Amino acid sequence: MIELTPHLDSERRLPLYEQLYEYIKGEMVKGHLQTGEALPSIRVLAKHLRISRNTVEAAYAQLVAEGYVESRPRKGFIIKEFDKDVWMKLEPPFVIPLSVSPVSRYRYDFRYGHIDTAHFPLRAWRACLNEAMDASREELLWYGERQGERKLRQQIARYLFQARGIHCSDEQVIIGAGIHQITGLLCQLFSPEKNKIAMENPSYDGIRAVFINHRYQVLPISLEQDGLHIAELEQSDATVAYVTPSHQLPLGMVLPIGKRQKLLKWAETRNAFLIEDDYDSEFRYEGKPIPALKALDTQDRVIYIGTFSKVLTPAIRVCYMVLPKQLLSSFYQMFSSYHQPVATVVQKRWRYLWKKAIWSVIFEKCALYMQKNVKR
Repeated sequence: MIELTPHLDSERRLPLYEQLYEYIKGEMVKGHLQTGEALPSIRVLAKHLRISRNTVEAAYAQLVAEGYVESRPRKGFIIKEFDKDVWMKLEPPFVIPLSVSPVSRYRYDFRYGHIDTAHFPLRAWRACLNEAMDASREELLWYGERQGERKLRQQIARYLFQARGIHCSDEQVIIGAGIHQITGLLCQLFSPEKNKIAMENPSYDGIRAVFINHRYQVLPISLEQDGLHIAELEQSDATVAYVTPSHQLPLGMVLPIGKRQKLLKWAETRNAFLIEDDYDSEFRYEGKPIPALKALDTQDRVIYIGTFSKVLTPAIRVCYMVLPKQLLSSFYQMFSSYHQPVATVVQKRWRYLWKKAIWSVIFEKCALYMQKNVKR
């Protein structure tokens, strides 16, 4: 009978059955246990090692599941044949040492998109979660409406009219799980064979990656002192343009009204669409709020994208877009089988927070942010 005497350490994080499994497998690879030999019975090995039968049984079950051993009636657990040379060539997975902290490598962090987490309204957020949980089980535990909860979309439509000057209906509002997911829908709505995407250069690399991953050709359009180089855009053969007119990312300039009008004229003449990313419109360093590009859009050529990531937190993964009416039928047809990616309870929690405290929260956080950053 084979004698197996592994060192099993109950203080290790690895369960005993896994330690036993690894030991037996290692002995087979080294050639100490040969093909056709029988392993000790579960009862005998458990008694020999002074461990429970369940531990031995779990180790043997794993060996059987991976094909190293087979269980034969009246013969026990028999070692099967396998190519040891191939197994030895397999490299172990790369493991980052626990003592190394990736954050500690950097003295300065220049990533954009950070938020001030110190003033997040946790108490109000928790209260809204409790209120959202009072909804019926049918509402909470199902996918919900494909475009997003209707009452939340209605509140967003009202907010866009009051704060950004945008006229739209809740039917045009689509709730998404972050700008990357919702831009991915737009990439499917258009065609990479027919459409080329113009982007400000420099611009948001995360969205550029989404376009490239969907096999779009991205055309970089340079920036002037006051924003996008319109003449360069007009000379390109782009049919879609992604822009950040209210606060260019990452340089920060605001596109003036004259260029906005030219941009809209380009879209109308070219039969093109503009994707307006209004990612942090709540923040203003000086002057009055500037209406969104979508607010000037009389030909319905602008796809407006907004988010709550900057004013509250990106961790919740909620954003929205306003589709031109002419794209709605295509959207319904193409995504009729898609379910809403944002959890119903999260949408309801957003709606309650918006209803109760969103304005005071926004204004308070914006004021604190401005006070801290203007001094710099």
